[in-house]
Amino acid sequence: MTQSVAITGISRGIGLELAKTYLKQGFTVHGTIRKPNDEVTNLMSGFPDKLHVHQVDVTKPEEVKALGEDIQNTNEAIDVVINNAGALSGYQTKLADLDPAELSSIFDINVNGPLRITQALLPALKKSSNPKLIHVSSKVGSIADNSSGGAYAYRISKTALNMLSKNISLEYPEITSAVMHPGWVQTEMGGEKAPVTPEMSAKGINKVISGLSSKDSGLFFDYEGKQIPW
Repeated sequence: MTQSVAITGISRGIGLELAKTYLKQGFTVHGTIRKPNDEVTNLMSGFPDKLHVHQVDVTKPEEVKALGEDIQNTNEAIDVVINNAGALSGYQTKLADLDPAELSSIFDINVNGPLRITQALLPALKKSSNPKLIHVSSKVGSIADNSSGGAYAYRISKTALNMLSKNISLEYPEITSAVMHPGWVQTEMGGEKAPVTPEMSAKGINKVISGLSSKDSGLFFDYEGKQIPW
């Protein structure tokens, strides 16, 4: 039976490479984008029967709700959900300059977005015989690993996302809910000096996800499979 994966933010970077990786493995891919681009259009032409693109902004509840309804109407099971879409803002911001409005904006993307997507796709995810829910977070969201401070809004949002995943793992023991650190990646967010390419990150994440089992639910891993402390 063909497996299905839903990935948010496939228009570029890690999300685009994750979509390519799963398509090459024969998965049906439901990918979200905010705006069409040539990369996604070309990918659609290469996998016309396997790639389903949904124009969704994760900060807009009505668009996320429509995504969930569209997938439910197909009566399709989603085996893997990857909450990849996210944003980075004010990385060098100091406490005195931290704007609560900025924090709220980042929260809406990095925390409320994955929450909305998870709620919308939960019925389809629960139809799978081996459901996996993955949140792409960041090591900077680890409290134990924080030795430099800074990046208030980004750190706080990713720590909250990590807690969301942990809570879900306890409420839904039948779903393997885990957090992934993708590495420092050469994306628009990570910059050109990052040591990890999007392809390397996506292939690593894919490999780690394929090896996850219920015993890994509620844990935090990097793209190489190493466990990260909370």
